[in-house]
Amino acid sequence: MKKLTLGKKTLLSINGQIETILESIHGGRVKLNKIKPQRTDIGNFVRAYFNTLNEPDIPKISVFAMQRVNDCCDIWLDSPANTIHTSSNDAA
Repeated sequence: MKKLTLGKKTLLSINGQIETILESIHGGRVKLNKIKPQRTDIGNFVRAYFNTLNEPDIPKISVFAMQRVNDCCDIWLDSPANTIHTSSNDAA
């Protein structure tokens, strides 16, 4: 797994999409702490580190698949069966 470098406009688009998806899943506002774009052999992904208002002391992580579309990206919640969940090598 390698670090994926994205531009500011792309990161802003990704942040908005991830917040919207997480808020709809968790039924309220979430605090998005950090996103970590990563490139793997099977595609590009974003790890989202966040907290919910219901459980603010419990950090959570969700993985989103990502596909570039012109200057922005489409983001969707990835399947838990994906290998990005089971193996991690953060070397850049």
